[in-house]
Amino acid sequence: MLWSQLHSLGRSLRRPDRRAGSEFRVSIFLDIFLWSKYLEIMRFKSSTLQPSSRFLFWAMIAFGLNLTASISYAELLFSDSFDYPPGALDGNGPPPNSPPGQGGWTTLLGDPQVGKIGLRFRGLSSAGTAALEATDLSTGGEVAAADITPISSGIVWIGFFTRQQSQTWRGGYTDLSFNDLAVGPTTPQFGLTFFAAGQYAIDNSAADLHQATTGVTATNATVWLVVKLDFNSGFETLYVNPSRVGEPITAEGTAQLQMEPEFQSSGFDRLILRSGYFISTYAFDELRVGTNFQDIVF
Repeated sequence: MLWSQLHSLGRSLRRPDRRAGSEFRVSIFLDIFLWSKYLEIMRFKSSTLQPSSRFLFWAMIAFGLNLTASISYAELLFSDSFDYPPGALDGNGPPPNSPPGQGGWTTLLGDPQVGKIGLRFRGLSSAGTAALEATDLSTGGEVAAADITPISSGIVWIGFFTRQQSQTWRGGYTDLSFNDLAVGPTTPQFGLTFFAAGQYAIDNSAADLHQATTGVTATNATVWLVVKLDFNSGFETLYVNPSRVGEPITAEGTAQLQMEPEFQSSGFDRLILRSGYFISTYAFDELRVGTNFQDIVF
């Protein structure tokens, strides 16, 4: 009975708060700790001894330290489920309880919209009720931007859902980029890039000489794209539908490139969602940025 109560506490502490866009998880060490305390108490109950006040005091101290260490392992930097009323994306955000430094969305080109429903990925629905829909039937393109705490060192993880409405690729691009509207050495792109011919890829410039493809061709299925930016080593990696257990060792597709020196030195302080030159509708959802892979796992 006592163990079930302790275990229920551990499970409740591990429950993610998806509405706030954060992953509040306690490590497996909490379960180990609870087991040890349970066994200690059972030992006292089976004997004539009683736990001293000193034992109880240090048990509570140990519990507090364990809990604090478990939940402070990383930092969520950006989180948006696009839970906004249908209509223009411009002026929406940041959501309640957003990380410090997260800004609202600003339209840089075209008229990006918020849809009526969120994306679904392998049976999991978006925490929000809407997704960003970037639609362009001409060549103008649609671009939206949101500020984020400046990042130029360490390792950063970025995850987001994306989907194209048509079954097959019909030209153009839809991707996540950084900093500026214009394509250049400080604006690498991740997603359906312009020169990748319908495959999810990384593109570091406006030319096809600085790109790497994952080998995964886009369909009308929602995919989870994960980006790893390692400013220490200077490498950037794109994963398509990686495993959610631990860091993504396995994925349906992977691409890696060396960062441009300008991007590695300056980093970024703005997220850019771009679409253009296509004959279809694309959507983004569940955009998250963190310093640990588990920050972006939904």
